Amino acid sequence: MSGGPITLQLPPEGRWLSLAEEAVRLVCREGGLSEVLTEMAAGSLQEACEEYIRVARECASAEPFILILEAADDAVILQLEYSRQVPLNPQETEEYEVPDPDEESGRPSMDALWLHLIRKRMDRVRFTLAGQRCSLQMVKYRREKGKDRRFWLMGLAPALAPGVRLELKAGEAAPDLPSGALLQRADGGALVTLDSAGAFVVSRLDGKRRIQEIYMEYVDRVGLISPGRLTGIFEGLEEAGMLAGQARKESGRWARRLSRLLNPAFVFPQADLLVGFLYRRLRWLVGPFGVFLMVSAGMSGILPLWRYGDVIFQQLQGIDGLTGRHTEALLFVYLILAVVAVVHELGHALACKAFGGRVDRMGIMFYLAFFIFFCDVSSAWNFRERSARVWVSLAGPLTTFALGGLSAWAAAATAGSSPWGTVWALVLGFCLIGLVMNFNPFVKMDGYYILMDVTGVPNLRQRSFQFLKEQFLGRPSKAAAAGPRQKALFWVYGLLGALITVFFLLWPLLRMLRTMAAADSPWSRVILTSALGLLVLARLAYRAFHSWQARNYRQYRL
Repeated sequence: MSGGPITLQLPPEGRWLSLAEEAVRLVCREGGLSEVLTEMAAGSLQEACEEYIRVARECASAEPFILILEAADDAVILQLEYSRQVPLNPQETEEYEVPDPDEESGRPSMDALWLHLIRKRMDRVRFTLAGQRCSLQMVKYRREKGKDRRFWLMGLAPALAPGVRLELKAGEAAPDLPSGALLQRADGGALVTLDSAGAFVVSRLDGKRRIQEIYMEYVDRVGLISPGRLTGIFEGLEEAGMLAGQARKESGRWARRLSRLLNPAFVFPQADLLVGFLYRRLRWLVGPFGVFLMVSAGMSGILPLWRYGDVIFQQLQGIDGLTGRHTEALLFVYLILAVVAVVHELGHALACKAFGGRVDRMGIMFYLAFFIFFCDVSSAWNFRERSARVWVSLAGPLTTFALGGLSAWAAAATAGSSPWGTVWALVLGFCLIGLVMNFNPFVKMDGYYILMDVTGVPNLRQRSFQFLKEQFLGRPSKAAAAGPRQKALFWVYGLLGALITVFFLLWPLLRMLRTMAAADSPWSRVILTSALGLLVLARLAYRAFHSWQARNYRQYRL
């Protein structure tokens, strides 16, 4: 409609429903809906309004409700908005069931009938809780003449949003039959991976071809696919904000400021061009000779550790003196570790580029009290060869291993001197801890992704914990349908993962508290305690804000 949506604010009285019905029919005519579809839309809105009036009368509320009616994008959108004070929550409405004729009552429960009728009549139904407001949205799509009963998705001709990067994994049967796909928004905020059916569909979303045409082509070339499967693909892209014409929900001004304050980040422009520039000059590092050099550098660190290990260990124990008398030396530790992190991430990026991948995002972000360097190598998920994905994951720890060997030589050369002996001993210690963490498959770091590629089980951590919840708490889980081999893996990984996660959360905190208690200077204790307290409070505030936001804004598909 050229005039935009129609908005009506009505009191909870049945005498005004004729006005609402007339407005719905007007919008449906403007939207090009047939008489059959118009009747479905008008009847659905009537059911929703009558239920609202009934519930409002029961709770003695005179709160008016708002109707927003709009015809746009081949669809008519009917929206009922009302105050949360009226306890009408379709998400909590029980499923409507036709009673058994042998039952004594012989009458169905009418409390759920209204929602059942709306689901049957409308194509899409959503319920949203936003603060103190509720919204029930009903959508009816226009059909071609004589096809009123056709599934709603078939008549749409969606297209990918501008800036969405699509990478197709070449199929073995034919080049135009991809075996998988990877989609990512330009801002890096969402990542979607699809199997062969999803890749076939998204590769043809050009805004011209309707889903019906894509569906028939898939049936003709590949085989049958259910409309429900197509709906899942469409709605997954829609939720990720990857379809053209979508208005993604933006966070409020204060929410954006808080997020930038607690999670500052800087993203380099043209990251893939920069990585390509580095790769052309450093490609030898990701070849056999470069791997040999890095392994040799890491292994060479065994010699100084063998000869000066006791002295280096004593230097590590001198960290209390470093924090008490040479607090400024911690800055050098921080800077050296930042360089180690940059080299680590560039190792991932160069390996990804060596196998033909892209690095579309690269920058600096704040994570766990550190400013860290990051490279987005998610395009490696689309590599056909499992070994290529493993090498990309392995490249980062390999560079850390090499730098750890070099830092062992530096720690040996400065052993006994203060504060540099302690500085390099700390760098060596952090490199070793970093290697342990990176190869620890129980945290989502490089070792975890290597394990997923080796076992062929995606989302291993999440599925293992879901499986344990099913076993111990009786919660339904898709993981329960796994085969015997996967179930055994879920048992082992889930139990060990839970224990190790608790350990790695408690041990660093206890160590830091012990260090603060042993510090010589009272100012050092004040500074460290304040920094730790502010960090904890900031993270708790950030989590509390997002928890509050999640409780006050929820959307459900009905």
